[in-house]
This record gives sequence, C-alpha cells and structure tokens, in this order.
Amino acid sequence: MSISLKKTVSLQNEAKQHSALGSQKRRTKLQSGRRHSHFLRRFCWDADRGWHLPFALKLGLAISLIAVLGAVVLAYLGMIQYQRLLERQGDAFGEAIVEQLAGSLVEPVFTDDQLAIQLQLNQLAKKSAVYGVAVYLPSGELIAQSGSVGELSSADDYSVNSPDAAISTAIRLKRPDLPLGHYMAPVNFSGADGAYAVVSVNRSPMRRVFSASARDLLIAVMLVCCISIVSAFIFSRLLSRPVYRLLAISKAAREGRVQDLPAGQSKGDRSAKWNNEWADILSIYAQLGHEVNSKREVEKLLQRFVASDVADQLLNGNEVLQLGGEVVEASVLFVDIVEYTRMSESMSPDEVARMLNKYLSIFTSCARIYHGTVDKFIGDAAMIVFGAPRADKDHRLQAMSCANAIRLVARKINQKREAKGLNQINLRVGVNSGLMQAGILGSEYRMEYTVVGDAVNLASRLCDAAQPGEALVSESVYNNGFYSEVNAENAGLVAVKGKDEMVNVYRIQAVNEPKGWMLAGLIEDLVSAH
Repeated sequence: MSISLKKTVSLQNEAKQHSALGSQKRRTKLQSGRRHSHFLRRFCWDADRGWHLPFALKLGLAISLIAVLGAVVLAYLGMIQYQRLLERQGDAFGEAIVEQLAGSLVEPVFTDDQLAIQLQLNQLAKKSAVYGVAVYLPSGELIAQSGSVGELSSADDYSVNSPDAAISTAIRLKRPDLPLGHYMAPVNFSGADGAYAVVSVNRSPMRRVFSASARDLLIAVMLVCCISIVSAFIFSRLLSRPVYRLLAISKAAREGRVQDLPAGQSKGDRSAKWNNEWADILSIYAQLGHEVNSKREVEKLLQRFVASDVADQLLNGNEVLQLGGEVVEASVLFVDIVEYTRMSESMSPDEVARMLNKYLSIFTSCARIYHGTVDKFIGDAAMIVFGAPRADKDHRLQAMSCANAIRLVARKINQKREAKGLNQINLRVGVNSGLMQAGILGSEYRMEYTVVGDAVNLASRLCDAAQPGEALVSESVYNNGFYSEVNAENAGLVAVKGKDEMVNVYRIQAVNEPKGWMLAGLIEDLVSAH
C-alpha cells in the first residue's frame, strides 16, 4: 500500500513538472510572437494608413531584387561562356592528339604492320586523358583498338543506340558525326586515305573543373547577393531619410505645428548633413510650411474681425467680394439690448465691456449654428446676415430660428439673474428679408464687407419697434417662407421711421427645431457662462 502511494505521488509530481514545462514553453512562444508582432507593428504600422510596407523597405527590396537578378544573370552568362571555353579546349586537345596519332600511323598502315599499329595504340591508351584509341579502314572495318572506343565513357557522355555503328557510319560517309568525346583524323599518304584514327578522350577532368568552378561561382554569387541585400537596405535607409524628413515637414505644416518646422535656410547656408539637392528641397518645403502656417495665422486673425465665410473668400481671392458687390436676396437680423444707455450709466467701463462681450458672444454663437454671418457690432447691437456671402435657400427660416434662439437664451439668463436678485437684461430682435446689395464697401484706405438697402434698413427699424423680449419679423420673412416649423402671431401694423406706409409684422412664439438637442445644448452652455 505504501509503495503504491509513493508511485502515485511520483506520477503526480512528474505530471506537474510536465505541465509546468509545457506552460513555460507556451509562455515563451507567446512572448516570442509578441516580440515579432511588436517588431512588425513598429516598422509596418501607421495610424493613418494601417499596415503597409515603409518606403525604405520598398526601396531596399527593389534595389536588392535588381542586384540579385543582375548577379544571377551575370553568373549564368559566365557559366555558359566558361562551359563553352572548356569544350573548345577539350575539342582542341582531342583533335591535336588524334592528328598526332594519324601522322605517326602513316607508315605502319600503308605497310600493313599490325604490330607497330597496336604498339602505338597501346602506348597512347595508357595516358590518363585518353579512354581508348582505334584504327578503322575507310569501309568502317575495325583493324586495331586499345582501350574503350565507341562505348560510353560515363553516364554524362553523349548517348547513341550503337556507338560502334555510329563511328563506322561516320567513317564510311566521311562525316565527323561521332559520339561526344570522340575525335577522328584520316591516315593520309600522297592524298590517299589508308585508314582513320579515332581517339576517345576522357572528359571527366574537364567536368570536375567545371563543377568546382560552378560551385565557387555559386558561393561567390551568394556572397555578392547577401552583401548587396545588406548594402541595399543600408543605402535605402540613408536615401529615404530626406523623404521621411519631407514627410515630417509636410505633416507639421498640415497640422500647424510651427515649432516642428526647421528654420528657413538660404542657398548659401544649406544643411551640413545633406549638402546637395536634398538640402534645397528641404529648405523649399520648410519655407512652404512656414508660409502655410503664416497664412493660417492670418486667416485665424482675420476670422476674429470678419465672418469666417468672408475671410475664406477674401483669402481665396473670390471675385464675388469685389468693390460694390452684387444684388442678392437674403435676410437680415438686428438685435440690441433694451435700455443699454441707462444701464451703462451705473456701471464702470470695465463692467460695461464685460457685459457687452457676454451678450455679443451669445449673438455670435446663435448665428453660427444657423449659418449666419455677423456683419458688424454696433455698440450694444449686432447685425447678422443670412444668405450672404454664402447663398442659402432657407435663409428666412435660419433667420427666424436664430431670432427665437436669442430670445430663449435671454429668457433663461433673466431667470437666472432674477434668482440671484439681479436686474433683468432684455433683448429685442427685428428680422427682414429682400433684395440687398452685398459686397465690399468703403474707401481705398478702409473697407468692409456688408449688405445695404431698404430691406436692411427695415430690419433695423423693426428691431427698434420690438418690445423687450420680442422678436418681430416682417411679412416678407414669415408669409413668403411658408415655413410650418415657425409658430408666430400677427402683431398688426407697425409704423416705422422712413416708411410712409405701415408694415405688417409677426411676433415669433416658437420654432419647431429639427435639431432641438443642439439648441438645448447651446442654451445650457450660454446660460452657464453667465
């Protein structure tokens, strides 16, 4: 029982060790996979483009491929030329031996001295470079032989169905169509061919030389390819550095990171690191980056003094914004603070400025979400244009929605002020639409974009006629739009300054906003700022 218990404990320990070893191997494999993934992510991942091959890697692969293909092609052509050279040398050696043999056999052949013929054949066949020699009559009959002639010297030699028949046929037809490694010369005396000498040359030394040379050349090609690949990647990284530098400059210019742009360089003060054409290109890109950022700074500054749409068209050289402008159909909204003069008398200039900034910010924020352009601030009043300089077919609805938003914000702020025991600050709004002149007006020293005309004047008069907390719109705004989203009541006829006839106006009660959540968020933000 004790022995069985010990065996069980031992088996359990072995199982635990095996499990721990397996877990360690899995952790090692997982860590190795993570390292490989981290390496690939480091070089082949970009937040904008995802997985991709970097430019340096592509360039290195291209250069490596060209270098390897060039080395392989050169090696192949070299081996072909070397093989042909060895074959020519082998042919020259075989032809020289067989011609010497044919010259030495003239006398024995024509005197029919078989013994002398056999002795010379045996002496030549002892050479290591010769497999065998033979002498044939012109009819193709064999008269003497020593060694292997007409048989395959090795498995790599040229194969024929019957080598002896091939040699006999070649002799009878007097054609040098012999098996590979066989050479033939006539034994000639006084123009008569008494016999034909055939020598079978041993080509194995030539094959061994070719194999050794091919092996050495293959090793050399592999070394050249490895050196070329390493050199290509090193060279590609060096060559791609200016490209990555240009990319960094372009990104910095696009994102407005002026501090990351290199300082401008003159032609005589080029970078010491790249004192070549790359230095000129980098300098040009850096200068373009600074110019782009300068334009952005000017654009931001300009947008603080004029509407963003006007600023964009001025910077783009839009022909619409020419002196005098054009006639457009648009809507104009005027809004001001009721009894501003009386309130400002009891306030310090700093308090007046802070109050104006808060309410003018309200006007601007409401205008922005309804695609309006703040034309100008006139003391405590603001003039907002809808439908110019950017055309908007729903300019009437946008103007009424903006007027309603301003009215709602003012009501919420007054509720907050009343809870704190502060006096209410009421606003009044007037809206009108019609034909007006929109464009650049002023002198050669001072110009501004604005809209002028009778429709603009009427909007200002409606603002003056509105009661505290009211938003009055003319009949041309309400009835001509036929907007079911707007709930307004007829406020009757109103006499306005400069008009002989009374004007029928409407008082905005509510606007059914398609994006009510946006207006609610705007009101909450503006009220929380007060």
